[in-house]
Amino acid sequence: MGSALLDLRQRPLVDVAAAHVQRLVVRTTPHKTVYVSSRTPEGACGFCVVGSLLGHRDSHLCGDNYHAWNMTTSPPLTLSALLPGFVAYLSSERRFSVGTVYTYRENIRWIIRHRGDAAVADIDLQWIVNIKSHLISNGASSSRVAGVTYALKNALIFARDVLGVPVMNVALLRAPGAPRRQVVYLTSDEYNEFVEAIPLYTGFGRQRLSQFCFRALVETLAATGMRISEALALNIDSADLSKGEAVIIGKGNKQRTVFFTERAVTWTNGQRLQPTSVQAMFRRTNAPLFKRIGKRVTPHILRHTAATNLLQRGCPIGHIKEILGHQNLETTCRFYLGQLTKAEVRRAFDAYMHYEVPISELPPSPGQS
Repeated sequence: MGSALLDLRQRPLVDVAAAHVQRLVVRTTPHKTVYVSSRTPEGACGFCVVGSLLGHRDSHLCGDNYHAWNMTTSPPLTLSALLPGFVAYLSSERRFSVGTVYTYRENIRWIIRHRGDAAVADIDLQWIVNIKSHLISNGASSSRVAGVTYALKNALIFARDVLGVPVMNVALLRAPGAPRRQVVYLTSDEYNEFVEAIPLYTGFGRQRLSQFCFRALVETLAATGMRISEALALNIDSADLSKGEAVIIGKGNKQRTVFFTERAVTWTNGQRLQPTSVQAMFRRTNAPLFKRIGKRVTPHILRHTAATNLLQRGCPIGHIKEILGHQNLETTCRFYLGQLTKAEVRRAFDAYMHYEVPISELPPSPGQS
């Protein structure tokens, strides 16, 4: 295949040298896309087949996503050359959300602009430390440094696993830990004050459909703990409101069941959760309330409110993890453990710390009968 690999664009599979086809290793098979690589005494290459099954006359090499790369005769693979294929890999193989793919792509572009279009095989730990140092010296937050680090780490994984390019040990790439932040949530009184401030009627007593939709959205977020993207994607017609539950596709393309309170069902029944401008509606509702409650309510604060409400009422942290759709229990613990007041902890201590009382006589834990 040699240096001709650089010019392959939509080339039929029959044109690929037999020595490589005989040694194909299928890396991944997402839908109709197949990532393959091969090694021969003449060199190694990796490429992407798009179309029908491998060997079908309609299959072709995908030059629009990324070029196949011969590591013996081709110039060094740079970050810019890697980027188109990396984006396709994140979408089709890793099944990342559109927003995550966009963020990773922009982070790689930032690296190219500010630190140069480095050859992937030449990137080492010191080079990455220099990037982190540059970000920190320019006032970047821990989350920003972490985002750039994760983007670069996944790009190196793509180069290694899909293209077969030798890269540094990616296990050495570590993102800075985010500092613990105080979780902002609403008390019951603050929440009720917020929803009551939503103007459901005009001055002439006519219903404002958009505000009813917004109220339905707020009630749903506070009851289910859903992310705003999950709530807006929810088709309420497909939910089983008689049981107060719905199946959604959440972050990371993971399916889970969310549950509605009776109050939320009352508001969501028959209402489409698609207000035209969610941010603007939150902003308008917050404006007259901020001086009184001292908090600017956002969709994520409502998610924190749902989780904290569960925690304060004794819900086990593992159950909260499932309700919120967190992948790792560590995430739930990092946000919400430590949010209880001393009085709440004392009540739990008095209720459960009894060596002299048989376990059978202790009050049941939440979820137990």
